[in-house]
Amino acid sequence: MLWLDLAFIGIDKDYPEASVMMPNKKPRGKELTDEDKVRNKAISGVRVRVEHAIAG
Repeated sequence: MLWLDLAFIGIDKDYPEASVMMPNKKPRGKELTDEDKVRNKAISGVRVRVEHAIAG
């Protein structure tokens, strides 16, 4: 499973066999739904713990 930020948009096309967890991007001119905000926060929480562990 890959936990990514929005810098990796499109990676799922390069690695179709991988399970990708990436936050939802805000639609142009609209806001994210509350459900999307909760999902994004959960994904970011996991990703930041991994990044902190790597950084030491």
